[in-house]
Amino acid sequence: MIDPAYEALANANALTEVRVVHDYLQFIFEPYTLSVYAPVEIHEGHRALKLRDIGYYDAICFLIGQTLTAVVRERSRRLQFTFSGGIDLFVSMRGEDATCPEAAILSRAGEVIMVEGYEE
Repeated sequence: MIDPAYEALANANALTEVRVVHDYLQFIFEPYTLSVYAPVEIHEGHRALKLRDIGYYDAICFLIGQTLTAVVRERSRRLQFTFSGGIDLFVSMRGEDATCPEAAILSRAGEVIMVEGYEE
């Protein structure tokens, strides 16, 4: 199941690039860019990785070449992005985890398509 707000990513190419930009992540699904400013947790089987955990960035880079198979919105809690290799990314949508006004921005060729805010 793909949340309608992220349907464009489901129809895009596989993840081609992951960028770590100072304190946020960018996921490139040509021609789209998903910039994520909120905390991201990675779940691979029974293992959960947070930003400071060993292997966190390796797990994110392992997603390159995979496609999105599901995007689920859990209201006031998180977004779940499921990739074809079975790894899930959880993006916090809780106000107390906010690091900036936006949780994520979806864009195409520099044009903003959607801004994801934190839930109250």
